[in-house]
Formats: sequence, structure tokens, C-alpha cells
Amino acid sequence: MLLTILAQNVMIVPVVPPIPPTPPGPISGGGGGGSYAPTRHRYTYEEQEEDKRKDRIKRDNKFIIEFLRTATDIINNQ
Repeated sequence: MLLTILAQNVMIVPVVPPIPPTPPGPISGGGGGGSYAPTRHRYTYEEQEEDKRKDRIKRDNKFIIEFLRTATDIINNQ
């Protein structure tokens, strides 16, 4: 019964892997020497918030799965 209630009320959100960054393209421009120093990618605020949200979902999913395993073990041992 407990598992039925949990299954109806708890929704596990799938975790989607992040999109890998695109490699830098060819350097365009004339021939005048100099060196190409790629700028370091900085996370935007939105990307940081998205990462935090994904981490929270992973933790929540892990907790729910452990809880269901424990509940199943308790029910099976009775």
C-alpha cells in the first residue's frame, strides 16, 4: 500500500546529460602574426542555475530510490 501511494504521488524526473561544447572554429583573419588565446568559457547565471537544478534532481531521485528499496526490503521481510 505504501509503495502504491508513493508510486502515484512521486514522479522521478529523468536526468538529461549536458550538451557538449562545440569545438572552436578556424581562426579567420589576415596573416599578421599574433597568437590566438581562446577565451575561457564562463557559465552564465542561467547555466549555473540549470546545473544546480540537475544536481538537486539527482539527489532527490537517489533518495527516492533508496527509500523505495528500503520499503521494499521491509515489506519482503515481514
